Amino acid sequence: MNKERKNVSLAYLKARKIFREYADQDPGLQFNEKILGRIGEAIAHSFLEHLGRKPIVNINQTNPGYDITCQDNGEQVSVKMITNENKSGSTSKIRKSFNIFMGIELSQDFKIKRLVLFLKRVLININQN
Repeated sequence: MNKERKNVSLAYLKARKIFREYADQDPGLQFNEKILGRIGEAIAHSFLEHLGRKPIVNINQTNPGYDITCQDNGEQVSVKMITNENKSGSTSKIRKSFNIFMGIELSQDFKIKRLVLFLKRVLININQN
């Protein structure tokens, strides 16, 4: 490995280590096994807080289909984030167990390019006889 490649690789690994050490202590960043997922959930968490919600990132995310629970009303939020590194424009499979889906796309300079919310609502037909 040439010296420049080695230095760039080491710098990345060191930055990743610093991020993980910090993230493991921050409730908005700590529970997703993937770093990009952690960052997406942190963005979603901040956005929901800005809306006056009370988001909590789920501790056990193995398969519930959502990442954040809003304590104020129990709504379940699924978060997916992609960056410009993603050439296909797709993400991991979306599960059905959520009330709100939040998709986040970052631009090349790591700013939010697009944030979309899909609200899943159940319509109840009340038959008044």
